Amino acid sequence: MKALFVFLGLFFGLYIGFYITPLFSFLIALLSLLSIFVAFKKQKLKFFLFSFIVGALLSFSFYLPLLNKNECIVLICQTRNNYVIGKTLFHKFYIYDSINYEVGDIVKMKGKISSFSFAEYESKFSFSSYLISLGARNEFKIDSSSYLFKNPIRLRLIEKAFLSSFSNEEKSLIELILFNKKDYQDELTKKMDSLSLLYLLSNSGLFYSLMLKLNKTIFSSFLSGKKEDVAEIILGSFLFLFSFKKIGVIRSFFSFLLRKIFKLKKKKVDDLTLICLPGLLLLAFDFNFAYQDGFFLSMGIALLYYFTNVKFSFYKKKKRLFLEFLLLNVFILPFKLSFSSGQFHLFSYFYSFLLTPIVAFSYFVCLFSFTFFRLGNFVSFLYKIILKLSNLFLKFDPTLSLFTPCKTSIIIFYIFFFIWLIFFNLNEIKIRRIASFSYIFSLLISFLPFWNYFSNEVCFINVGQGDSILLRNQNKTVLIDTGGNIKFDMAKEVLIPFFRKKRIYKIDYLILTHGDFDHDGAKESLCKNFNVKKVVDSKYEFPIEVGDLTLENLNRYNLEGNNENSLAIYTEFIDKKWLFMGDCPLEIEKLIIKDCPNLEADVLKVGHHGSITSTCYEFLKAIKPKEAIISVGKNNSYGHPDSKVISRLKSENIKVRRTDIEGSISYFSFAK
Repeated sequence: MKALFVFLGLFFGLYIGFYITPLFSFLIALLSLLSIFVAFKKQKLKFFLFSFIVGALLSFSFYLPLLNKNECIVLICQTRNNYVIGKTLFHKFYIYDSINYEVGDIVKMKGKISSFSFAEYESKFSFSSYLISLGARNEFKIDSSSYLFKNPIRLRLIEKAFLSSFSNEEKSLIELILFNKKDYQDELTKKMDSLSLLYLLSNSGLFYSLMLKLNKTIFSSFLSGKKEDVAEIILGSFLFLFSFKKIGVIRSFFSFLLRKIFKLKKKKVDDLTLICLPGLLLLAFDFNFAYQDGFFLSMGIALLYYFTNVKFSFYKKKKRLFLEFLLLNVFILPFKLSFSSGQFHLFSYFYSFLLTPIVAFSYFVCLFSFTFFRLGNFVSFLYKIILKLSNLFLKFDPTLSLFTPCKTSIIIFYIFFFIWLIFFNLNEIKIRRIASFSYIFSLLISFLPFWNYFSNEVCFINVGQGDSILLRNQNKTVLIDTGGNIKFDMAKEVLIPFFRKKRIYKIDYLILTHGDFDHDGAKESLCKNFNVKKVVDSKYEFPIEVGDLTLENLNRYNLEGNNENSLAIYTEFIDKKWLFMGDCPLEIEKLIIKDCPNLEADVLKVGHHGSITSTCYEFLKAIKPKEAIISVGKNNSYGHPDSKVISRLKSENIKVRRTDIEGSISYFSFAK
């Protein structure tokens, strides 16, 4: 029990400085207070508080200043396909890798440290956030480098040489199962991703644990005592060298190793300590593991099984297995919804149950091929079996469109889960019932647009280089433009997941300001895959009234040119005056202020993404905006926003907000 409170204290402490937002800090503080309450009852308070303080101090190391921004000595601690994560004493960096660095290399680098420059989109996978979860806060752009120490075991080169002898199908399956590399152009990867079952085809702690059990079965047939334990440790360690990139595998290896060491030393250690010690070892090696989903799930599931095992042991085997399976899937539900953009596949648990034995066997075959003898034809055969099954499953794959949980929603979910688990084990029957009811109630409420009925919102959605603006008057919705991207489906990958996250299940009016692709490129896909009641793309359909909203188009002119005919939409909403200028150029701005001399706006959506062709001085002086929103893509090829436009806005003391810097920008109010 001591190890548990040391682990919990360190874990919660590490989150104190990681996400500095009032709500997040409040939630972490609440979880910490609950832990303090239990620690006090179990007389382990001092262990929790000490580790909590250590974790909090470590978490604030993110904000320590860089001593030398042009030169540093870096330890390579993680490798990927085309980049590595390098670590100095207090900082980690993303480093583009054209040299094939290996874990364990120590390199002296000269170059430039800068912030991340990756394009980000609302509700789409955020590479920057992923790097932050690994502990990297900046990018190091190398000018020159030299080895101080070169790891003699070049696993990446061994891996490349090994894979070169396989066909594309065989290579795809081995990369997925052994090395956690996903090629989304591969047919099997796409099919499994569509079923939200891609996580099965990754080297996990489950498969590694099964391999360890297989080793034990084999060695026990001809060895015994210390010889058997030593043989298991040697082979388990050897296999770990080729599987160490997943947190679940590392935790399973540490747990296995500790069990064997304590057994050889004839020391009795309880199961809870053997669960928590690997977690503490991981955090001691790199405390940034605490911020990764894999660590949370791996440790969470292990603790979940421990705390429920005693309670469920009184049930018959079938009922116990069903309850464990049910509780496990409730536990991982927020992550499944997050990874699948709010799509809940009704038969995914059944399909995963059918596929798991085949995938586990494929793992053994791939690992055997990598370490001992090439079984290429057999690997190809397994690839085809899994592909055929995934094709069969896709023919009957009913889904529910639920919601995409944000980070805060996930934390709230696990707070209630944590409360329930605490009182489940303390035998506080009344409090346990209240906690269970609160947990189920919060789960049901999270599926419903409860908040929407009591609030209004305007959101400038981060669609990169383009426009998309949501106006929500309680449960009535208007979307102005859709954005568009030629590389991916903006509706499926950005807009619809965003709507689900907001518990929005219909768009009453889709207004298209004009026909440029960065404004209407996602229209067809959105109308096909989401409930869009009505599409408006003509200036003659205004004014539009929906709920308490009245939208007027101020560009009533008929000049030549696509941008010249862009709608300019004005509305008064949530105690503010809004003007959305689409791509209207200077000529339209001057005509509008000439014909509407009393026009004012609190918030201006700057025309044409901050291009020099819009936002003239006369226009700004006339409408007197307090804030200006520029919807623009990071590092776009157009050079938007133009520096002269930014200067004009600042000269008028107008607050500038940009989606390429802030992401989606929202304004809220309670409904009256």
